[in-house]
Amino acid sequence: MRSLCDLAILVSLVVHFGCGASSGGGAARVPQGELDQYFVGTQMIRLPDGTERPGGAVIARRTLRPEERAIVEEVVVRDAAGAREAHAVRLEVQEDDRHFVLRPVGDAGESGALAGEGELTGDPWNWTAWHVQTRLADGTLVMTDDVLSATDLASESRVLGADGAPSVVLRQVLTRVTRERYEAERAAFGAEAPRMQQ
Repeated sequence: MRSLCDLAILVSLVVHFGCGASSGGGAARVPQGELDQYFVGTQMIRLPDGTERPGGAVIARRTLRPEERAIVEEVVVRDAAGAREAHAVRLEVQEDDRHFVLRPVGDAGESGALAGEGELTGDPWNWTAWHVQTRLADGTLVMTDDVLSATDLASESRVLGADGAPSVVLRQVLTRVTRERYEAERAAFGAEAPRMQQ
């Protein structure tokens, strides 16, 4: 049976995916070439009995690739005990600019943790919200809703066991930061946090 810590880490890997919200008024523009976005924040876990506990710190790097109709995201989670997990996924945007498929990158595929699909809300490549449904290898279902602004990303993931029973709810708030801040946080996480661009 998957531990609460392990489950929270896996869920945290599927809650961020989307694209950057426009930071100003007027018509949204599709970015030219690759565009990196950086986030740092924390997560909280709500147990079935309603109690909450800290879920650790999170850093994420998202690379937008409009020419490939893809977004690659690298996520590192550090729990309260200092244990780290790092994974990457590739979001493949479908032709309608509203739906996407999540696929694992590199070693993330071996765990069977990341495979799913979702729907985007907002202007293409400037989406402001999305819903993701992911089925883990053990049958666990993760349903995530995210809202992205010019300053932060808020998400809530509801986890249901293979039998359909509610398990945990994971809430995250990630703040947009500069590359320099992200690199500093990444260094503080430890050398074991690898880069995983694909």
